[in-house]
Amino acid sequence: MIATVLSINLSDTDAFQVVDRQSMEHMLAEQQLALTGLSDTQQAVAVGRLIGADLIIIGRLMTVGESRLLTTKVVGVETTLMRGAMTRGRLNTSLDEMVFEAADKTTGVVRESGISLLPGATPADPVVELVERLSNRDGLPVFAVVIPEEHISRPNALAATDQPPDPAVETEIKRLLIEAGVELRDTPHNELADWLGAYQRGDVSTWPQTLADVDYIVIGEGLSESGGRLGQLQIAIARAEINVVSRAKGEIVVADRATTRAIDLSENIAAKTALQKAGHALATPILTYISSQLEPAAE
Repeated sequence: MIATVLSINLSDTDAFQVVDRQSMEHMLAEQQLALTGLSDTQQAVAVGRLIGADLIIIGRLMTVGESRLLTTKVVGVETTLMRGAMTRGRLNTSLDEMVFEAADKTTGVVRESGISLLPGATPADPVVELVERLSNRDGLPVFAVVIPEEHISRPNALAATDQPPDPAVETEIKRLLIEAGVELRDTPHNELADWLGAYQRGDVSTWPQTLADVDYIVIGEGLSESGGRLGQLQIAIARAEINVVSRAKGEIVVADRATTRAIDLSENIAAKTALQKAGHALATPILTYISSQLEPAAE
């Protein structure tokens, strides 16, 4: 279970590529290398080299007295350096809760310390660098963002469609634009919805009056739905799409999409987290475009 949860948590970032368990077991079977003993660090390093991985995560579930311990180690294949995490519970503690907590801790170790376990640098989150680069610049354009979303619940997927009051994709993009120093404008939803409908019909002549000083509008949509269960844990899958429309050019200057996954004890929280991840991923092309339109910073 924890291997599956970790794969889901780590599969949505550009900084890492996750070798899925099925592919790994197939490779190992071809090499006649058994998975028994995989909790041994030296064996794990050998497996990592065989499948071409930079990091490998190993772990063990054990009972000590009245406690249950779930330990994980993140090991650098080339350096053999490692960082660990431990989750402790009682014998009556739900294993699902322990798995989720352990996966969350281990994912944090990979994101925060994974690079330090490698012999060379790997790509970091590009949003961090872009936000830092733009936050000290003048002359940033003015934006408006509207990205409605919906969550389709199971088992009656076609009948049970909920409209979240606070779209997570839109909120995440707004948050990162604000951090970068970009000025945002809001507008009555009905007026912007009317403009969006006209724009989708091909009428780009009418710009919302309340957005007279806005340079770009980010429009799009987000969708999330259940991706199944893992014990008591809920998996959610989200997809978001955006278009950035330039007022000056009257055309789309950025178009992108992202598909993400998340896992939590609650289906709705997992869905929101997956949509937030999609918003974070889609902030990259928006911030990249803004940066490309600015004059080079003076030395």
